[in-house]
Amino acid sequence: MTTHFSFKPGCTTHPFHGGSGDEYIIETPDARRFKVSGTALRLLEQLDEGVSVEDVCAHFAHMDGEELRAFILQNYGDFLLAGSGEPFGKQPAAAPGSAAKKLLIGRTVIPRATTIALSSFLKWLYSPLAAVFMILGIVGSHAILYFTQGFAPTRLAGAHASVVLILCIASILAHELGHASALLRYGGSPNGVGFGLYILLPVFYADVSQTWTLRQWQRVVVDVGGVYFQQIFFLLAAILSIIFKDPSLRAVCLAIDMMTFIALNPALRFDGYWLITDWLGLSDLHRAAMVYLRSVLTSIRGRGNRNYPKHLSRVKTVVFIGYAVLSNAFMVALVALNLRWLRSAMLALGSGLPELGLALVRATAARQWVHSADLLVACLFLLASGTTVFVGVYYQTRAGVRMVRQKFVTAHSTSAQSLGVEK
Repeated sequence: MTTHFSFKPGCTTHPFHGGSGDEYIIETPDARRFKVSGTALRLLEQLDEGVSVEDVCAHFAHMDGEELRAFILQNYGDFLLAGSGEPFGKQPAAAPGSAAKKLLIGRTVIPRATTIALSSFLKWLYSPLAAVFMILGIVGSHAILYFTQGFAPTRLAGAHASVVLILCIASILAHELGHASALLRYGGSPNGVGFGLYILLPVFYADVSQTWTLRQWQRVVVDVGGVYFQQIFFLLAAILSIIFKDPSLRAVCLAIDMMTFIALNPALRFDGYWLITDWLGLSDLHRAAMVYLRSVLTSIRGRGNRNYPKHLSRVKTVVFIGYAVLSNAFMVALVALNLRWLRSAMLALGSGLPELGLALVRATAARQWVHSADLLVACLFLLASGTTVFVGVYYQTRAGVRMVRQKFVTAHSTSAQSLGVEK
């Protein structure tokens, strides 16, 4: 018996820059991507050329044909076909590599052609001279606004929630165009900007899945491009705030800095996470950090050595270890904060929403349209925050049930039917 495997039609291979040096990305026709070592790629290419698993196995003294077939199936079955041309087992649905796949609702609001046109117009902001000028302006505007204008509650009195919401949404749109413009500057092609609901919270997302084809430092620029563009929006809002002394614009500046802080938090899979991931040259920083922490525990028990990526420099190793410890500590703290948020959100939904709703009716009856818009925004946020509790609990429960099921499902049923054996 001989066993044959081949790549799925349409699979492409590209080098991965910034890793251990001999790593590649395999992209499937449905836009899923897998990082493999150079040794694994050369093995897979031999199989794709028609060499049988049994012939390849002759070069592996520690592994027989059955073990090699199982190893290939477990690690590379997602982008391989059996000798009969059939895929291995049930494949997941196509995932185009954008944030849309994790949204309750996701729709493209700026199509690919328009995104490319806007990015072509804005990419000059990444020229060295423009970047230095903008960064100096951003730093200066922060100094003026925080140290001379201030953000005390009295300074924000009179701010209109509706105006703040509209401008914050515009700044988030600028954030996504920042990612797309950086990708375009370095030869990539953004696929559009979308809008959706992430557990009832409105979000924009940019499909910049081609970022992984760039060099390491270019990927880093794409990672910070969103924050860079949003801070340029801060600069413009700060200038107008200083000129017109408008509290709504001050509130927008404060909101942008809060969003920037959240985006740069590397414990969550936001811009800061991808920034550190690309700088370290790792494909899954969360998983590598968990593997390291488990190895620390086992080494303390005297059962092994500490396991961290060997290709990292001394400085990057220190950063990686610090991330592994601090990010997990942050996640523990985040769980505690979420429990407090759940309680406050439920209380606000039960007591605050009726009061705000009554005020909205009165303001509308009095034709106070600006005040009505502010109250409507407050009601919507309060409603979304409270409803998120129920939706979030549902999705977390469903994910937990799925995890338990996967843990108890044996691999024998799938491996038996998908070894790809030909007589």
